[in-house]
Amino acid sequence: MYTILVKRITFRADEKMIEQAHKAAADQNITLNTAFREWLITYTTQKSTASSSAL
Repeated sequence: MYTILVKRITFRADEKMIEQAHKAAADQNITLNTAFREWLITYTTQKSTASSSAL
């Protein structure tokens, strides 16, 4: 068994966008939290790759 440290964050977004995001996540049979976590992984990987390429 392993433990992953996570940090809770709060952000603000337009209410309609959040509703649309909930629907889009539900269409993929995932939660909005999971969709955000997947996006965050992709975003940070792209940023890291772009920074490495610039060197």
